[in-house]
Amino acid sequence: MKLLEQFRWQKINQVFSIVMVLDRDLRIITASHVLRGHLPQTGENKLLHEVFDAVRPRNVTTIEHIIENPHSLFLYISKDKKFAIRGQIIADDTEDSDWVVFMGSPWLSWLTANRPELTLGIRDFSAQDAQLDQLFYMTTEKTMIQDLEDMNRSLEKANREVKEVQSEKDAFFAQMSHEMRTPLNGVISALSLLQEENMSARAKDLLHLAVESSRNMLEVVNYVLDVSKLESKANTFDHIDFNLASLVHSVVDVVKAKAELKKLPVDVEIESALYDNYTGAAQSIRQCLLNLLINAIKFTDRGMIRIRVLPDETHEDHVRFEVVDTGIGISEQEKSRIFEPFVSLGMDRDRLDKGSGLGLDIVRRNVESMSGNLGVDSMLGIGSKFWFAVPLTQGSAVHADLAQAVDELDSESDTQIVSGAVMLVDDNETNLLLGSMILEAMGAEVITATSGENALRKLDDLIIGKPDLVLMDISMPGLDGFETTEIIRKSFTTAQLPVFALTAYASSKEKKRSELCGMNGYLVKPINRDELYKTLRSVLPASHPQMFSSRVELTDTTKVVVTNEIHEELDQSVLDILKKQIGEEALGRVIRQFLKESDTNLEEMLKFHDHESVRKQAHSLKGTCNSLGLMSLGELLSEIEDRARAGDALASIDAMAEELPSRFATVKRLFHQYLNSH
Repeated sequence: MKLLEQFRWQKINQVFSIVMVLDRDLRIITASHVLRGHLPQTGENKLLHEVFDAVRPRNVTTIEHIIENPHSLFLYISKDKKFAIRGQIIADDTEDSDWVVFMGSPWLSWLTANRPELTLGIRDFSAQDAQLDQLFYMTTEKTMIQDLEDMNRSLEKANREVKEVQSEKDAFFAQMSHEMRTPLNGVISALSLLQEENMSARAKDLLHLAVESSRNMLEVVNYVLDVSKLESKANTFDHIDFNLASLVHSVVDVVKAKAELKKLPVDVEIESALYDNYTGAAQSIRQCLLNLLINAIKFTDRGMIRIRVLPDETHEDHVRFEVVDTGIGISEQEKSRIFEPFVSLGMDRDRLDKGSGLGLDIVRRNVESMSGNLGVDSMLGIGSKFWFAVPLTQGSAVHADLAQAVDELDSESDTQIVSGAVMLVDDNETNLLLGSMILEAMGAEVITATSGENALRKLDDLIIGKPDLVLMDISMPGLDGFETTEIIRKSFTTAQLPVFALTAYASSKEKKRSELCGMNGYLVKPINRDELYKTLRSVLPASHPQMFSSRVELTDTTKVVVTNEIHEELDQSVLDILKKQIGEEALGRVIRQFLKESDTNLEEMLKFHDHESVRKQAHSLKGTCNSLGLMSLGELLSEIEDRARAGDALASIDAMAEELPSRFATVKRLFHQYLNSH
């Protein structure tokens, strides 16, 4: 026993309380009296793994492994869970060594935690155990650091692999969606044209079946994309400041036409105990409300629909949203699985056009991702109440909703006009035209600029005076609104030349940027006339009362013809308001400008050069659509803008945009019905 002679077994036994001599097969040849006292089997010539389970390192199973890990801290627990040891294993320095020696002490922390009834005496420890602890940690520090580094590298590799798999899955879903949506849109368009043909009652029934089936199929494809987005962006939301009433009313605007087709009023109740503004995942809340409203309209043929927003009784920091209908109701059996995918209310043919039951699953996924909760109360034949509650914090002030703005305005604001000059900066010609007409109708002298550079040149070229204020679009090619304002602030203070941002995306980030660059405030597009009036009155003096439309002097003879047609793409009430504000001739000019400009903007967006170009074009088109009452189309463009901003795969965004050409074609047909040239 060459190794034993070298280390002098007796002295080792005096220095270390736990000692084992192991042969090449890791058989325990001999053990110290302390170890044999607690584990008699260590004196029975057994293999190491027959007596102990290795805790650290786990991969050491042969004498070669031990020799390769000379600085490792070895931790072992006996098979019967009665004793545990720790120490180092020392090998003979000579080549082809046949022996190794384990030297250490009882693993006190494990024994204290797992064997509190075990009483260890002074003979169980040597005088060197305290120094041994320090030596163990010093000699194993390098190995432990290496272990952590190896673990970090493994985790990073696994994370990269997960992201790659997710990216491949998203790309697959996007491509699959693209391949399915293209023929589906063709089928839906062809079937829509067939509906205008004369045919028998039997043919009409079959056509209706085909239309609804294809729409349900399209809903499934959209669902796949929504789920893919939720999974890839799990627990990451763009938390923005939003006005609660504005968010709710904007959702109602999207579905108003569908509700009017069924003569269903949609009421909104928001309890006064809530704040006006909140910070949270506004887009996700909006999608939840929209899906619940669409669901309510589908299953309600008479009565009414109501949205209630109130504090949540269970969680103080939650806001509860309820959508109540007087529809067909839900049975107890269906309520238990209503939020599962592909669950619809019944399977009979009469309910085929009610959809595939995917919208509620998206609501559930969104609410759970926001750490909220949801549920449904319902009675068959009476109606249903779908609700969800999500955590929200009080937010900074953003644009107020229309009703609140009207209450705050002076009673004479409907006829009051202002006096002064306003520079309107916007790269969208339709927005520029519409904004100019509204400002002129309010009595303002308007100076227009189509870009940040153009605005700066016009400010330099003004020979006498300057505008009283500037309305600045923040999203423009070249110099954006923030950069342009920073340059303006080098010559004019906020008091000398107030600048207000025009934005269609009122996030807390943009609000902060507007403050940092020197803007006085901001307005959210589409421009609300009452909010605009309040902004103007904060700077400009009032003038003599007049009717707004009397200031619009146009040579365009285009007239707006109001039809009785109600279509889900167009909210005619918005056009009625615009016609009252700027006159029917001016509205006709705005519509014609939109028809002319939208083709170019849509064509440019659908080229999908890069995320930023897609985002800008979608942003521009969205604002114009919302201004002209195309709320549903604006909702789709808003989703495309959000996905482009988030950097989603362009193929995924392309698939979502597949339906834009056909929907814009429908919008053009509807607008041409409004226009009557003399």
